[in-house]
Amino acid sequence: MKQIKLKISSLFLISSLLFPQDSSTVKGCGGGDLGDIIDLSMFIPEIVESDKYDSFFLSIWDYYSPYEVKIPGRPSTSAKTKNELNIEEWKTYFIGLSDEKINDLVYKYSETFTDSLIKSASGKFIDQYSNEELYKNRKDFLEGLEYLKLAKRVETIIYRKPWDWNPEPLDQQALELEKSTALEKYISVKSEFIRLRYAFQIVRLCYLTEKYDQGISFVKLDFNYTLLDGQMYLRTKGYEAACNVKLSNFSEANIWYAKLYDYEEAYKFEAFESFHPQSDKEWEETLLLAKSIREKELLWHLMGVYAAPLNGMKEIVKLNSTSDLLPLLLVRAVNIAENNLVENSDYRNNEYYPFADESNLASFTPDPLFSWNSIKEEQLDDLINTVERIAEVREYDKDVWLISAAYLNWIGGNSEKAMLNTDLALKVTKNNKAVLAQVAINKLLISFSEISEINDETENKIIDLINEVNQVSTGVKRDENAIQFVLRKMNKMYLAKGEELLAELCSPNTYNYYKNESDVRNMLAFMQNKDNNKLSKYLIGRYPLGTSDLYNILAVIKVYEYNFEAADSIYDKSVSLGTDELYGNPFNFRIKDCHDCDHGLPQKVKYTKRAFVDKMIELKNKAVTSVDPNEKANNYFLYANGLYNMTYYGNARFMSTTAIGNSMASSYYNCDKAEINYLKAMEHSKNKEFRAKCLWMAAKCQHNEWLEKEYVLRGESDFIAGEYFYMMKELFSDTKYYKEVIAECGYFCQFENPGLASCIKNP
Repeated sequence: MKQIKLKISSLFLISSLLFPQDSSTVKGCGGGDLGDIIDLSMFIPEIVESDKYDSFFLSIWDYYSPYEVKIPGRPSTSAKTKNELNIEEWKTYFIGLSDEKINDLVYKYSETFTDSLIKSASGKFIDQYSNEELYKNRKDFLEGLEYLKLAKRVETIIYRKPWDWNPEPLDQQALELEKSTALEKYISVKSEFIRLRYAFQIVRLCYLTEKYDQGISFVKLDFNYTLLDGQMYLRTKGYEAACNVKLSNFSEANIWYAKLYDYEEAYKFEAFESFHPQSDKEWEETLLLAKSIREKELLWHLMGVYAAPLNGMKEIVKLNSTSDLLPLLLVRAVNIAENNLVENSDYRNNEYYPFADESNLASFTPDPLFSWNSIKEEQLDDLINTVERIAEVREYDKDVWLISAAYLNWIGGNSEKAMLNTDLALKVTKNNKAVLAQVAINKLLISFSEISEINDETENKIIDLINEVNQVSTGVKRDENAIQFVLRKMNKMYLAKGEELLAELCSPNTYNYYKNESDVRNMLAFMQNKDNNKLSKYLIGRYPLGTSDLYNILAVIKVYEYNFEAADSIYDKSVSLGTDELYGNPFNFRIKDCHDCDHGLPQKVKYTKRAFVDKMIELKNKAVTSVDPNEKANNYFLYANGLYNMTYYGNARFMSTTAIGNSMASSYYNCDKAEINYLKAMEHSKNKEFRAKCLWMAAKCQHNEWLEKEYVLRGESDFIAGEYFYMMKELFSDTKYYKEVIAECGYFCQFENPGLASCIKNP
């Protein structure tokens, strides 16, 4: 097999050791994120009750962490970080100092300040900083403080800005000098606690100065520490492994990473990402280096996560059928099979989905994410048989294996066996809440798969099963995914029967479903039917629209039919209807539309949708009944402003917005009614300036019609003037308002002065 380059080399581990502070992966992205398997999966990996491995459940991201309680940088919520472990160890040395002070010493104080503390501990009080009471004459602190001073110098040398794409080369001469100092201190210090830390710096500096053989030799010949000596032992061995990687001694490195993965949770991520077999031959050599059954289990466990969980399970069960390393591979394998075989994925046919690649992959790959390709239809029977065989010999988590076997049998179409294993899992479980939730999910899926027709009997059966799922929900998203899976299938079954309303309730598509008023009224009547069965009531309860939403939609339909009285009678049905506030005063007007300007103005009267409707009724009635011509003209003008502003071009177009957008606002782009009423206002008025305003607003309506129907962009000054532009020039060129229009409106300025450059402005 050809050699494969490392995707995530041991340098990842090295960087974490060089910079001991916790860090989280930062990723650049463009556009929206891809959905993860959790968005569609119906199999709950949390049936593995221990949180020791839950970060490694199947996910398209580096690690699985769908819950807010997950702490970045920790394999599980119970794990301590490297910093926390380090501070705990330093507490055994800096006796009498608080955790906060020790954290400041190790991670915050500068080299200069640390040097002042050394002087204080030595009894040399030469400045304000060396006069720290906590450190005065603490000669027992000296070796630790001197070590920290060296460590901080090294940090200064190797520090790289995380955003620096082209960092300067490391100062090799300075690093060599620090390595010599560390070697001297390693020999001379009295504290074994501090000696171990100098050993760590020596191996670390060997790596940084590219003296990889020296680092490995030092560990083998001079490093006499064990796991019992704490995390600095793990860090030192980590640098030894990194040196081995640089020398292509991959087997030696990988066996260490497997051990590190098991030793301490705080190092689990680095170990997992650094572990990387290169070839069949190298893998065989790695297995030979394993000195215990546990180490072999770990190797196959990590290989299972990277490349093939089914193979990993098979190999581990040969070694130890009770291994705690099996369950993670089990749930990863089931989720992989589910993703690839269940018709519940929007991803598999998406070229941008990272696991759409169907190419043949080698048994060893540089990316654990390609384990997603390891279980397809041809591997399903083998997976089912393997899981069922292991279930027979497991005792403490037999329910986990049985419920997994049941789900796999459902995937494979064997409903009888799926239900049998589900019942067995329920019988043996010791109140594993996730298993109980999966039992309910399995029963729903298995029973539904046997239903060929939707009728009263099957509807009652389905809702009872859905209720069982909801009753045992653990709060994970998988149970809701199972319900949605069934409802999507029911959507198709209802559509086949021509029952579009029930199909919509099962799988809402509100923006496309409501095409006319009758659709809204039919849904409203169905929701208000007291004789609905349990399933219908459940579907109504989860539907994104309620009766208030539907009434608001009906009211908007009537508003854009200009039937304000009918809209008002709909709003009368509840005080909660039509309460949304409009952003601007819908009865204001401008020479040139500016929504933001109108929205920003102080409003003496804040109009809600209902208040707008009431005002429109009032203005229309006054316009018809008024005797005084000017009053009549003014009411027509204000009414016309309302009609104009509720269109796309006006400051109150929010009037059209409902829970399904503005698709039901039939005249949303139409200014015809506003134009008619502006002309009526002009007809009744005797004031020339006011009449000019009326005609100009009618001209805007006509211009908007041109923009909607005939506009073709050929240049900024290119437009077609309507008849009202000519009327403005003929009738009102001597008015003050006419000059204001020319000054503000680029279109009209160009009409009045063809080719004038100063007219080119935002029209």
